Amino acid sequence: MPKFIGSVSCLMHFLFVVQLVSMGAIEMSGPFWPVHLKSLSLTSELRFSGTAVYVLPMVGIMLTSTFWGEMGDRMGNKMMMLRALLGLSLTQFVLAWTDNIMVILILRFIQGACAGYIAPAQAYGVSMIPSDKRPRLFAYLQISTNVGSFLGTLVGGIILDYLSFFWINMIAAILCLLSAVSILIFLPQSHGVLSCLKEKPCLDKSIPPISDEYPRSYIFGLLMILGLLLVSRMIPQSSFSLYIIDIYKESHLTTGFCYGLQALGLVVSATCWARYFENKNIFESMKNLSFIALPILALKR
Repeated sequence: MPKFIGSVSCLMHFLFVVQLVSMGAIEMSGPFWPVHLKSLSLTSELRFSGTAVYVLPMVGIMLTSTFWGEMGDRMGNKMMMLRALLGLSLTQFVLAWTDNIMVILILRFIQGACAGYIAPAQAYGVSMIPSDKRPRLFAYLQISTNVGSFLGTLVGGIILDYLSFFWINMIAAILCLLSAVSILIFLPQSHGVLSCLKEKPCLDKSIPPISDEYPRSYIFGLLMILGLLLVSRMIPQSSFSLYIIDIYKESHLTTGFCYGLQALGLVVSATCWARYFENKNIFESMKNLSFIALPILALKR
């Protein structure tokens, strides 16, 4: 079986392309689930299903992420990447053929439970790439995630304008399957952390020890803020596409473009913000972010 042969740069580019394709495949259907569910249900049912179709995958991720992390330590991150992509491919394939709302919601939950590609992809890259290249790797994968999300919503809009929702799911299933096959063929196997520890201590001298400089309450506060940010992002998600299509009478392509602008904004600005806050005190950075967020909040009002 041929294996991936090349420089660290080639490996990083390979991971970039696979993550872009797989994230784009999943995001093709992202904005349009409410539109699809509206064609299958009554208005009263849509209020529940339009929200649950986004919430249930996250519930699945929350319930299984620790388990998959432990399995990654035992079996290696390449196996976890394959598991995630094959799970996504299979669920997308089945979703393409079902018109039953409850089945769709169950499959979305299973999809979340089987998913989780980004974390093992990052862990795989860390295990295969020298420490001085890791910041670049994380930046690459972050960019590929958001570029894939943006392009996926555009492609999904084009497909829905000219074909049907069936083809969005079917094409996504094929792309995820191709991504899994490419990883299976070209990427070398990574060893799990537990097997590594049996052979020799896997201590990276370049990683500084964990500091007790910041109390746990600060970490808890940051986690709470991240959770609230995610909730604020999720609130308009279930009604966004219906709002654009019903109120503004726009095409699915335009709807997908509007939906994907948030991901595009991250691609454009992430590097600039990273450089701006790079050498600043963390508390000063949080204060500056608050000053940036308040005018945006006022603008939304």
